[in-house]
Amino acid sequence: MHPSPAVATFELTALERAVLDGIREDYAELQPALDVQLDSARVLKRRNSGVGFFTNLEIDGSAPPLLAAPSPLNGREAIVSETPHGMGFVLWLSKDGFADFLEGFTYGDSTVELDLPALNFELEAVAHKRERVASTKRRSLWSLIRRVRS
Repeated sequence: MHPSPAVATFELTALERAVLDGIREDYAELQPALDVQLDSARVLKRRNSGVGFFTNLEIDGSAPPLLAAPSPLNGREAIVSETPHGMGFVLWLSKDGFADFLEGFTYGDSTVELDLPALNFELEAVAHKRERVASTKRRSLWSLIRRVRS
């Protein structure tokens, strides 16, 4: 079975809204620009990738950009009853500093059969996991650099 094609909708799901609200809390240093952007966010399209989803956002052009913000902004993880290993989330920013799309991903579970807007979930804080992932990525990068130089 293949992932479903893009489905147009214009409202954020409860899960998407909760993830974005968590990002607001976790990136308080980006206030108030992040609030203005996310308050104006409209869904352009949502696509089930088969192992998560991509939700493309439209932000009001009068919102201030997040030029100094890193991309992506790490979201909180969620316990999702329909995916045994839960889900993670990142909010990608455009090069102009605007929220571009929200990516939700599983840790190996399929989302092909899931009704993404109707998922049962509970968000967790992931600041400690975020640091661990960044540290692991740095070690992997240095390992790759050493192999290339050898």
